Amino acid sequence: MNITQKWKRFMAVGCSHGNLIDPNAADAVLRFRDRWKPVTVAHLGDFVDTAAFRSGATGSSDESEPIGPDIDAGLAFLGALRPTLVFNGNHEARLWRLQNHHNAIVSDCASQIINRLRMATTKLKAEYVEDWGIRAWRRLGNYSLGHGYLFGESFLRDTAESHGNTIIAHAHRAGMATGRRSDAATAYC
Repeated sequence: MNITQKWKRFMAVGCSHGNLIDPNAADAVLRFRDRWKPVTVAHLGDFVDTAAFRSGATGSSDESEPIGPDIDAGLAFLGALRPTLVFNGNHEARLWRLQNHHNAIVSDCASQIINRLRMATTKLKAEYVEDWGIRAWRRLGNYSLGHGYLFGESFLRDTAESHGNTIIAHAHRAGMATGRRSDAATAYC
């Protein structure tokens, strides 16, 4: 039997980093979304920056980075993007790591922000992938989408070799690499 299936459009974007997003890039992404009319829209993570929560922030200028404008801008971009799938990246994962911090101020702040992120994704009716790392993938066709967690010169090749066909955002640079596997798995960033 010959079974045909209608193609469905999708788009993925990541690493918008809250109030650090380039307004021109944000506008281009939103215009593309409106013209492309994808069925699936994924934000691949790092939609907030959370610089003040960085493990090395103590004593640095990141420690004084305002939290509110970062979270507000990240959620505003998600609201405008209207994703159907939202991933945590390593920047959101900081909040999950700190929600049980020994300092009650840090713990409570992280927990309140997590609640805001959950409420925002619920309001968007988006699937929210709260995990980050090796298990945080969702299948779309014959590709896995996720934030990514590897780094270095060969991060894309290593991702393809570890996870097969993938689409990630973690490295902040566009690229494509084929893994050294018999199925020629490819990773895109």
